[in-house]
Amino acid sequence: MTVFMISCRFDRPSRAQAVLDVIKAQAEWTQLDHSLYLVSTDQTAEQLYGDMARFTELDDSLYVLTVSHPYRGFGQRQVNQWLDKRLA
Repeated sequence: MTVFMISCRFDRPSRAQAVLDVIKAQAEWTQLDHSLYLVSTDQTAEQLYGDMARFTELDDSLYVLTVSHPYRGFGQRQVNQWLDKRLA
């Protein structure tokens, strides 16, 4: 499975919730920040983006980026463990 970082900002809570529902439907996910998520999925970046992009409007922001080794970061222990397990 591939790990993706998803950055999203929506002006309307209903659009944000729709995207969050797509994220939570993935095989495995964790939250880095209020608008930043990691997902592990068999989907491609294009598929994942397409599932969420239909909820966006011109004043929103949505990015899907691939995460791989080597990576560097420091933060919540459970996020670090989540990454270490899936990127090993």
